[in-house]
Amino acid sequence: MNPFQVLFAFCDLAVFYTIEIIKSNWKVAKDVVTAKHYMKPAIIAHPLTLEREWEVYVFASLVTMTPGTIALDLSDDLKTLYLHVMYVEEIAKVEQEIKKLEDKIGALTP
Repeated sequence: MNPFQVLFAFCDLAVFYTIEIIKSNWKVAKDVVTAKHYMKPAIIAHPLTLEREWEVYVFASLVTMTPGTIALDLSDDLKTLYLHVMYVEEIAKVEQEIKKLEDKIGALTP
């Protein structure tokens, strides 16, 4: 992987994550200021495909910094991350969104 590919992957992750932060902040803020609560919390066991330890920790940190989600626990073999998600309409959709972030982090290394 050449330096330009790494730079592109990092910029792609930064833009993607910034958009996710804005969307999440909007969703939480809307829930706070309206009379009706839209929360449908769930705990999800997310299977990880990341291979390096630092990738798993970066992923868990970024998920935790996103409003409405928090990493609760990591399995000893670093293959499953347990997440608390505040807004779950469909678990498959939430898994897909989480997987996108995981894939962007995985793209940083060959």
